[in-house]
Amino acid sequence: DIFEESLGTDINKKDTDGDGLSDYEEYYITGTDPLKIDTDGNGTSDADEDTDSDGLTNAAEIQLGTQSYEADSDYDGLNDGDEVNKYKTDPLKYDTDEDGLSDGDEIKINLNPNSASTNGVPDNEYCIEQTISADSEALSEINTETNPYDMSLEIDAAGPVASNIIVKKSSYSAAMSNDAILGICPELVYDSDCKVENVKLKFKLDEQYIPNEGSLYAASNPELAGIKRYNVFKYFEDENILLPVVTEFDVANNTLYSEVDELGSYCVMDMEKWLKSLGIEPDAEIESLSVEESQAQSISAEDYQCFTVDESGALGDDVPSSKEAVNVVFIVDT
Repeated sequence: DIFEESLGTDINKKDTDGDGLSDYEEYYITGTDPLKIDTDGNGTSDADEDTDSDGLTNAAEIQLGTQSYEADSDYDGLNDGDEVNKYKTDPLKYDTDEDGLSDGDEIKINLNPNSASTNGVPDNEYCIEQTISADSEALSEINTETNPYDMSLEIDAAGPVASNIIVKKSSYSAAMSNDAILGICPELVYDSDCKVENVKLKFKLDEQYIPNEGSLYAASNPELAGIKRYNVFKYFEDENILLPVVTEFDVANNTLYSEVDELGSYCVMDMEKWLKSLGIEPDAEIESLSVEESQAQSISAEDYQCFTVDESGALGDDVPSSKEAVNVVFIVDT
């Protein structure tokens, strides 16, 4: 009562000015004048005013428990009015269906924020093909004016990737550093709660970094000519080693790309410079067999007898030879 007397409000009335908001609500919540029905004089009562322009009146926000001065009370990317009137989500819950994706993120990728799964798959595992273009804000730390390439992504992942992925200069750049690396070494980090299936890393090189006419390496090996001398490498932090990944080329568009199944730290390597650093001479011949030649030199599976082997190492009964192809890969740490 003493405080009301200092404000000039009526100690015997809950709502001195009769605008539909109690004196307490006006003073502490909406910040309006408890002595005026229309504080700003715009013709709308303080109760019917939409202070934060979110589609809900001050009176409605007080009833719901949302903030009358903050358009998005739960900071999920949707304003309170849209949550209540359009999407029927909870304006006080960041993730109404508790599936790991915010209500706003689900709307961005056309999922239902009131259902935790889509087509029987949990939303944080429901992968959608998405493209992150070179001019996306998500790639702004990599695609600078001075970097010799523009990076873009095609990714099959759950959640809205563009607004949640972090692409920056790799924290392992010092460990990866060598003279053969072209430009920035990007590191890609995404929400660990969201599934990532496939990623296509695309690097469009500036024209000036492509020609290498007169190269002795290119002369002895056409695969080192022009843009084809570049290769994408991945950094494996556990082993502290850079290893090449399969790289394809769109020569017409000055672009090289690799399809991988996980994010992490990658870089573009100039293989000509890399060979020089290894001391490999440009005229060194690296022989390879054609498919026909390798088949001619292979040993027939019929020359061998296969056995089942139990845990103790004992041979079981003879079984027919398998004719399925087996890929044997050797990665040499130089």
